Amino acid sequence: FPSGKVVITLFSIRLATMSALSVLMSVDAVLGKVNLAQLVVMVLVEVTALGNLRMVISNI
Repeated sequence: FPSGKVVITLFSIRLATMSALSVLMSVDAVLGKVNLAQLVVMVLVEVTALGNLRMVISNI
């Protein structure tokens, strides 16, 4: 952030909503079947994969 301010646009809100929704849906699917450590690992893997996917798509 070169100006020192965080700019929130509708596009960034939409992107954040889609990111959170994908993680929440998968956590909801396995809730009650896995323990907390497994949930943390699952969320970390999903967020990392989503970040990598965004980076690949933006470079195309």
